[in-house]
Amino acid sequence: MLTTFRLMNYVTKSMKNGPNGFESEEYGYHDSRTSAKKRGVKFGRKFKLTTHQQDQVRTMLQEGQSIRALARHFNVGVATIDRIKRSTQLS
Repeated sequence: MLTTFRLMNYVTKSMKNGPNGFESEEYGYHDSRTSAKKRGVKFGRKFKLTTHQQDQVRTMLQEGQSIRALARHFNVGVATIDRIKRSTQLS
């Protein structure tokens, strides 16, 4: 009986807070994220290639190597190499 009550209480609270109830201010989500940003914490996925490797990719692209060959060489997807290419405005 007690566990059913706790479950219903949890469901009711999450319904009050909307579909993303765990992100509500009641749980301190926004405050902790904001303070982390102020501390310089980086959010999101980490890069597959280091900045040195990205520079190597740019150089190799300028030398005329294909995107597919570079992707195999650096063991990444074609999209990763293409993203680097587009960020440097190479044609």
